[in-house]
Amino acid sequence: MFELEPSEYKLLKECQVDLKNAKSMWDAIAMINYQYKDWQEQSWKRINADNLQEKNKLCQAQLKNMKEIRAFKGY
Repeated sequence: MFELEPSEYKLLKECQVDLKNAKSMWDAIAMINYQYKDWQEQSWKRINADNLQEKNKLCQAQLKNMKEIRAFKGY
């Protein structure tokens, strides 16, 4: 409109990246809490230890792939 070049704000881009990482972290925390709550409600007769161990390994693998959220602290 006034022939001004649009400026890029580095801080806004960094904030957007931080927000995406924080969302990923909280999604991972919610997924883990949901999974463990489900396991806590199972009766002893229905527990399959091998299955639980496999699901734990899958969760660990997913968390290891989220290297960008390691700096965040989930409280």
